[in-house]
Amino acid sequence: MFEKALSGGRRYWAWIVSLLVVIGVGAACWSGSSTRGLTITGLSRDVVWGFYIAQFTFLVGAGGGVG
Repeated sequence: MFEKALSGGRRYWAWIVSLLVVIGVGAACWSGSSTRGLTITGLSRDVVWGFYIAQFTFLVGAGGGVG
């Protein structure tokens, strides 16, 4: 099964490389956020942080009513 993942055409490898780039960008953003704290995400300001928490609380409440 692993051999099938390593065999593919030019489009396949272009897709794999683009996915790895997206993963790399995400990892870099996560790393920057975890090392610099809330300032890089803009959550160090009271209004933005409050909006984030309010939205999170609403989505948790809305998700709990499903099912």
